Amino acid sequence: MINLLRSLLILAAAAFLIPASAETPPPPPPDLETAKAVLMQGKAAEAIPMLEYLVKEDPQNAAKAYHLAKAYSWAGRYDEALATYAKSAELDTSKGETYYQSKFGIAQVTGWQKNYSKSVFLYAQLLDEVKKAKTRKEFIRDICLGMGDTSSWNNDYDFALSSYQHAMETDPSSADPLDRISKIYFWKNDYAKAKEYAQKALKIKPDLEDSINRIKDIDLIKQYIISLGSTTTIHSAKNTKPDGTKGDGIKTEEVLLNFTWQPDNDTTLRLFSTTYIQNSIETTDLNKAGRV
Repeated sequence: MINLLRSLLILAAAAFLIPASAETPPPPPPDLETAKAVLMQGKAAEAIPMLEYLVKEDPQNAAKAYHLAKAYSWAGRYDEALATYAKSAELDTSKGETYYQSKFGIAQVTGWQKNYSKSVFLYAQLLDEVKKAKTRKEFIRDICLGMGDTSSWNNDYDFALSSYQHAMETDPSSADPLDRISKIYFWKNDYAKAKEYAQKALKIKPDLEDSINRIKDIDLIKQYIISLGSTTTIHSAKNTKPDGTKGDGIKTEEVLLNFTWQPDNDTTLRLFSTTYIQNSIETTDLNKAGRV
């Protein structure tokens, strides 16, 4: 018994003397480049906690706030995105790249919230500001594309086209404006122009999938005609023959509904109705029958 107690005491003492095994060290805090890489992979939900940590640790950093706003927007957290974009724009007191990108983000998210008129106004306001600041032409192009996209979502195709045309004139080397113009013409059922601009886009960027697929869709569009009709033949002695006498006249009534559709032309709908009386069942020539 004494030996047992002695053994237990020794084990208890050893437990205090033996150092505990080293615990797994905590992961290093995220850095902005890692968080951006996760976000660019489309993993907004994973990037948000990383960026929130970075913003909390460095609340005056405009770039970190901007990327957090972008992550919020991609995750559909629009109100948080708008507030954070406004903060990042405010933090960039030099009105550099982050300032303008934040303003762009505000206009974009406003459009995603389906507040189309306000979104177009914000884009137009930003466009005027960047023109005065003489920023790079690619950014002016992107603003015009954003304004055109928002207008197209609001079914304002004419304004969308003018915005895309502005983007094309600003940066003729970009395929995106041409592809967007093609899309609008496709929606307007102007398939010839839709194909023309898609082909122009592919000359600049041959692997542009939207333009490739749009041309395939256009090539499948063919003219078609649908005709629906009926013919009713009535055999009755009461039917009057062409010579005015009553007898074995055969009254025939024909009705034809014709629907014609073809690309780039108005759809036509025609209704034909004919009634005539034959002398006998063998008389099928309308010249020998009485037409009513």
